Amino acid sequence: MFISLNLLYPSLGIISFLLALYTALVAPPGRRGGFAIGGALLVALLCVFATFALWPIDPKNEWNWLPPGLVVAMILIVVRDMRRWSRHFRDNTYGRAHPYNWYGRVRRRRYYR
Repeated sequence: MFISLNLLYPSLGIISFLLALYTALVAPPGRRGGFAIGGALLVALLCVFATFALWPIDPKNEWNWLPPGLVVAMILIVVRDMRRWSRHFRDNTYGRAHPYNWYGRVRRRRYYR
């Protein structure tokens, strides 16, 4: 069955944009750096393809879809990186000991008698 390009590109653009939004806003971002770079590249490629498929092309400038795609990709990547940063520091507590122990033992013993 043949699907015309007039219907195929917009549907693929909407699907890729929704996947980019899901990857940036909903999916767990992970903690490892390699996966962060891969996720950022995935979001960027999905956003650029979505703007290519959905943005009307000007005959005078055939690359007019690229700047909006890159801007949206950068915004979503920043949001995703902020989510990664907040997840990294979610359960960390301030590591200062109680002031009572500042003046007492220099080394804490493991077993108290």
